[in-house]
Amino acid sequence: MTTTVPPAYAVQSLLEKMASSDCDFRFMALNDLLGMLAQNTNFSQADLGSMSKLTDAVVRALDDANGEVQNLAVKCLGPLVLRIKENQIGPLIDRLAVLSMTSPDPSIPSTALRTIITNLPRPHTSHHTTSAFNAALQRGQTASTATPARPEASQQAIQAAVVAVQKTLIPKLLALLRPDEDVRKHMGAILDSIALLIETVRCFGTIMTGAEVERLQVAVMNLVQNERISGVIKKRAVIGLSLLCIYAPDELLSSLINHIIESFHAESKNTKPSRLRLLISVTDSLARGIPDRFGPHLKTICPFVLSVVDGKDLEDRELGDEPDLEMDEVRETALVALDSFQSCCTKEMKPFLNDLINASTLFLKYDPNYADPGDDEEMGGTGDEGDGGSDEGAFEDDGAFSDEDDMSWKVRRCAAKLLSTVLSTRAGDLIRGSKERGGVAYRRLAPLLVERFHEREENVRLEILATFTVLVRKTGEVADGSATKATDTQGVRASLRQLVPRLSKSLGKLLNNKSVTLPTKQASVVLLNAVVSSVRIEVLRLFSKIFENHSLETVNAYLKAAVSAICAAVNENAYKVSFEALGTVASVIKLLTTPGAPVHAKFLGQLYEAIIKKVDNADTAFEVREKAVITLSFLLNRTSGKPGALPPGARRHALDGFLDRLKNETTRFSSAHAIDIVAKTAVREDQISRAWTQAVVAELGGQLRKSNRALKAASLDALKSIASNDILREHLDAVSKWELVAMLTPMLVVGDMQLLGLSIAMLRLMILSEGGHPGISVTSGVISGICSLVKSPLGSGVVLENLLALIATIGESDAKGKRALMNAFLKNVGVTGDTNVVAKAIAQLLVSGGGDRGGFIVGVKDFVTEVESVRDDDRKCLALMVLGEIGLRMRKAFTVPPETFLSQLNGNTDNVPIAAAAALGLAGAGNVDKFVPVIMRRLQGGNDSYLLVHSLKEIITHSSADALQPYTSHMWDTLLSTAVTNDDSKAVAAECVGRLIILDPYTFLPELQKHLKSQESVVRGLAMSALRFTFMDTDTTYDECLRVVVVAFLETMLQDWELDNRRLALTALTSAATNKSHLLAGAGLEKLLLPHVYAESIIKPELVREIQMGPFRHRVDDGLEVRKSAYETLYSLLETSFSSIDLDTYFQRVIAGIGDEHDIRALANLMLAKLAVLAKDETAKRLDAIADVMKKVLGEKPKENAVKQELEKHSEGVRGVVVTAVVVQREIGGAARLRAYRWRAFWDWLQQGFRDLVLEAGGADA
Repeated sequence: MTTTVPPAYAVQSLLEKMASSDCDFRFMALNDLLGMLAQNTNFSQADLGSMSKLTDAVVRALDDANGEVQNLAVKCLGPLVLRIKENQIGPLIDRLAVLSMTSPDPSIPSTALRTIITNLPRPHTSHHTTSAFNAALQRGQTASTATPARPEASQQAIQAAVVAVQKTLIPKLLALLRPDEDVRKHMGAILDSIALLIETVRCFGTIMTGAEVERLQVAVMNLVQNERISGVIKKRAVIGLSLLCIYAPDELLSSLINHIIESFHAESKNTKPSRLRLLISVTDSLARGIPDRFGPHLKTICPFVLSVVDGKDLEDRELGDEPDLEMDEVRETALVALDSFQSCCTKEMKPFLNDLINASTLFLKYDPNYADPGDDEEMGGTGDEGDGGSDEGAFEDDGAFSDEDDMSWKVRRCAAKLLSTVLSTRAGDLIRGSKERGGVAYRRLAPLLVERFHEREENVRLEILATFTVLVRKTGEVADGSATKATDTQGVRASLRQLVPRLSKSLGKLLNNKSVTLPTKQASVVLLNAVVSSVRIEVLRLFSKIFENHSLETVNAYLKAAVSAICAAVNENAYKVSFEALGTVASVIKLLTTPGAPVHAKFLGQLYEAIIKKVDNADTAFEVREKAVITLSFLLNRTSGKPGALPPGARRHALDGFLDRLKNETTRFSSAHAIDIVAKTAVREDQISRAWTQAVVAELGGQLRKSNRALKAASLDALKSIASNDILREHLDAVSKWELVAMLTPMLVVGDMQLLGLSIAMLRLMILSEGGHPGISVTSGVISGICSLVKSPLGSGVVLENLLALIATIGESDAKGKRALMNAFLKNVGVTGDTNVVAKAIAQLLVSGGGDRGGFIVGVKDFVTEVESVRDDDRKCLALMVLGEIGLRMRKAFTVPPETFLSQLNGNTDNVPIAAAAALGLAGAGNVDKFVPVIMRRLQGGNDSYLLVHSLKEIITHSSADALQPYTSHMWDTLLSTAVTNDDSKAVAAECVGRLIILDPYTFLPELQKHLKSQESVVRGLAMSALRFTFMDTDTTYDECLRVVVVAFLETMLQDWELDNRRLALTALTSAATNKSHLLAGAGLEKLLLPHVYAESIIKPELVREIQMGPFRHRVDDGLEVRKSAYETLYSLLETSFSSIDLDTYFQRVIAGIGDEHDIRALANLMLAKLAVLAKDETAKRLDAIADVMKKVLGEKPKENAVKQELEKHSEGVRGVVVTAVVVQREIGGAARLRAYRWRAFWDWLQQGFRDLVLEAGGADA
């Protein structure tokens, strides 16, 4: 922003107006000054005398007789303090502090002082934050609005502000907090002083020394304990005390807590309600402000608080006794504190769970001023209302007691809130249960809540209804498995259903009672809606399970009633119920269309009518309509080839509907998916018309031009299903095929590999000649597309498989096209393409096209000549690989001897020997008996071991177990001895050993176990690497062999004494977690393997060393690679084995990883982002700790002499942390703001200091 310098006469004019006797002139002068400050006017070039006069004039205006002038002067001081000279800050603070101490009305100078403190430039905060101030705001307190530190503030200005606070403000603040003996005359001043303390600690708490914090803490504690101080002041003092504790050293905090504990002990002997209430409120504030530091002390403090609400003091009370209002206030405070303990320190409060439930249930019924005729409790709790009688007057105010006479309703309300918090934080423990009526929540709490629905005080009644709503919603989460690792879903669902009659009766009384207020009825409707939706959805899910797990004969007697009820649920307007009902319909359809079962046309017709109504109704919710379309396609799929299963014309109506919706932008995706499902099983009896098929193909082909990737993928799937169906492919004439090929040809580009694979598969089906239905000839565009693909490295996935299948089809079906394609390969591609892909393509085309008799311009002999005579290494490599691929496909008909390849192993360059070794292995896989003995003899001689191991790898990879069986034992021994003697071949030898294990697990798994205990570290490392390869590309037969030994293998590996071997073990565990997670499920992973992984993720000081490089010393961490592997393992386990993870330890390592090296930090960021989605509640509990470590990382600066790569790495690390913070804030930050105070302060700080990165990461919507 552009700054302007005020001319000297403008400043002089302001001074003259502010000295005027007319209050209007003074007001206008201050208003002009505020406008100049808002426009970023630069006063730095004004002389010192003018600025001093201007500041004096504004300060004098604080004592103006006109209130508006005073208020405007306060507003001016905030921005003005940023414009004055650094040496003027201290005197200004001192002057205002003196005014606060001497002025008859100290509120104005105190407010001005707070405004200045808020606007002063401040140093960057450390990991301790001002979050407890936000806690005070959440608890209903007021404070001035914070202004962020100006980015342009110089270090000199910040230092001047710090010195002014430390040298001037804090001593004055200590004096202000020590009132005179006549306290009552200075109540307002004391309240202003505490507000000033809160603002000072909030803004400058990080620069306070331990001694300063201690002196302020003592002063505040004296106010708290002063009997003559009012309750309002004490409440604010408690907030200030909790703020000071954020910055208190551990020893000082422990001293304060010990003092609180001693005070509790003293109060237990001589109870004084007001003092006891104050002590409890202090613990409440500490729990909210510093939960991480206060939580460990709860095991000592919580019993004192619980003793207030254990009900023992009520045992001797009789009906009619006067209520003890002071103790009611103490009970209210205790219940509020317990609520804070449970919400902020959930883990530490777990031992007190039963005590919390006892306290909340006891005082939920506490109503000493009201006697319920049906109550048998001494304390006056109310029971059920009975079946008969009118309750019209049950909710009318008694009128006998005023709010001053009766505080018990506040106690009951706090008890309900505590119960709600307990249910929210311990849902799984309380709701699940193996007993008949579920867990504690339904056996004990739910009946009590229902009884209390007729609570006479509305505030309490609303809280009780809200608490039961929380119970219902948490029940749904537990039943879905989202709140706990494992759930007793049947018990949960049964518990809620059993309570429905009683619940409905109580809610019905509330809704029918004329004296019940509107808020209560609204809350009742919300609860009823939650219960009804939850129960109906659970019933529908139960129906689905029944139909999925029982035979048609078993449920046949109940089908009529069940189908009618399900159809009614489908037609519901409540979209959640309708959506779930459609899922149940699919289960019913599957049962009714069981192979061999009679056709249930009546029931299928009913289901069809219910589904088609949802499909045809334009007002149906989008998600429900999509679900209905898919369900309808499933019905057509399951009834395909069953005449009479559906009403006449129903199938044609449905198919025409799919075509119409395929033309609609909003329903294209679901319609394409539905057509895919129908086309898979379509038969001639379905009478699908040729016109419909051609119209659908044309429409689906048109979708391929759209930019929507998901739509293109769905369209290609549908097209593939149509083209793969012999009946539907007959409907495609040559024109349709040519048009479709023209649409598919532009998609033959490397990019989206999934779409590319589908496009290639479709082209093959268009060219395929089969069953008397000729395909079309390959076009020049398709040939060009194929040539462009073989120039790229396509790996070994579906795309390459489909491409080779297309080339084989061309070779078999298109005589002219195959020659044109071969010419294109040789002339337009050749050595310019990817050697492996080009070789496979040429070999596939040559073999499928008839070999030497296929009319090609080249044959096998030509490639042999190329190998023997050409000097160009690229051409020689290509010829070798082509021969190897031909040998693999021709098998024993391949006549080229092994010596042709072996002669090339001694080439002058690296490329030719490697290509020769790979080609030798490929050819050997085609003719094992001819090639393997030659390779083994040469390998035993010690010649070319590195290259020949590569050949063995190709042979083992491409050969069957039966073909290799005579040679596997020999290969095993040779590979192990080769790996020991030749370090270069260890990795390839390990892969070969792994693949031998897959071929014969019963023989080689025991051998592997022996080698894992070998005395040679090389052998153990080879065994570990070999095991890693066995987790990929294996079937269930091998899984059964591995299941019984895999955990023992991995545990042995993770305890190896060699660092590099432990890294290999972690890599193997990562592979197992990624590919065979089901083999790790259970206690073995959590108890035997994960502890070792956690141990390897910790920085080990003994592995960190410093090395001297010239004049510089560098830090080297030898454990970094192992630690990185450990975090990679933890990340993989999060993806596949989340239910087996101990989240407490896991979160500790993730949070520690954010502060680790760059690569580990990147993994930790990804893990935290996933945890924010998978474990919202657990992440929310740790937001403060996450905020601390993130702020520390973002506060790190690169070294002054950092090179470009280091700067880029630092920038990338900052970006990764910011992106993760945005994800966490979006997922749970907003919901957890009430208790994650340090996170909230961190988020505000992040938005100010890293605004561009936050916006780039989508933080504006978080």
